[in-house]
Amino acid sequence: MRGIWSVVLFLIFSISKLPAQTVEHEGEFWGAYISSIRVTEKWAVWNDFHWATTSFFVSRHGLTYFFSPNLSASGGYAWVTTATSFSEKLIRDEHRPWGQVVGNFWLSEEVSYQLRFRYDARFRQKIEGQEVLQDRLFYNRLRFMATLRIPVHTINSQTNVQLRIMDEILYNAGGQIDNGIDQNRLYILPTFTYRNLSVLAGYHWRLIPSSGRTLNRHGLSFWVIHNMDFRKRINENWQ
Repeated sequence: MRGIWSVVLFLIFSISKLPAQTVEHEGEFWGAYISSIRVTEKWAVWNDFHWATTSFFVSRHGLTYFFSPNLSASGGYAWVTTATSFSEKLIRDEHRPWGQVVGNFWLSEEVSYQLRFRYDARFRQKIEGQEVLQDRLFYNRLRFMATLRIPVHTINSQTNVQLRIMDEILYNAGGQIDNGIDQNRLYILPTFTYRNLSVLAGYHWRLIPSSGRTLNRHGLSFWVIHNMDFRKRINENWQ
């Protein structure tokens, strides 16, 4: 575990040392709804929606296969619209097939961490000057996230409070772009969980390096994670 966070800290340090003519700081709000609907012992339906003001909107959907309770793989399609360097309006569309592998591990009976690798195949509208074109460019994005879950207070067997610390590195690769680090995302999110519903509300920081500047986006995150289990209901309907 120590090695994982050492790599994360090294990457953050490396990004902070990237050359830039200017360093800018902006605020934003990031809202999200993430759901997993378990339909069989091995399969679940994935849906999530993300909206960051003046940055992006994501509608992502797919299926999850559970190799074990602590190891899963998901994949599907996402529709995305983003802002541009010349407009804060969400005017640049993107088709994004995606896939991921998630592993959950335990440091103790209460403290756990999660590792996630996600791949995005990005088909984005091209930009020429200050115009968004109908033609698209394609490139790959690799995403590595580490999440640490620390218990804070247990109210009862179904209700608890924990602290989640998450860091994600996003890396671009492809012949149509300049390969390199897309951004780093750090989240500090106190989490309230009741039964199958978790509410995460806290701080996030997105460090976005680009040619000529480094943009720091700071803001409030408010996420809802909903894990639903329809296995019993489906089995009853089939009987």
